[in-house]
Amino acid sequence: ETIHIPRGVPHSVRNPGPEPGRMFILLTPGGAESFFDAFERLASGGPKALTPQALGDLAAEHGVEFLAPSA
Repeated sequence: ETIHIPRGVPHSVRNPGPEPGRMFILLTPGGAESFFDAFERLASGGPKALTPQALGDLAAEHGVEFLAPSA
């Protein structure tokens, strides 16, 4: 599958299947990859490091906004 999401458009990602999913993400212009690099470093600390507060702080540092799920 291929999807195009313009900058600033709210979106979500989920894997509805039982197997682990894989994604190839191309960001243009670049810059947002720093969030994913920092997220990987945070997540490598395990569940105790990846708290809602830590994730929120990380998102704020990188200009990422998490939205509540719609009903």
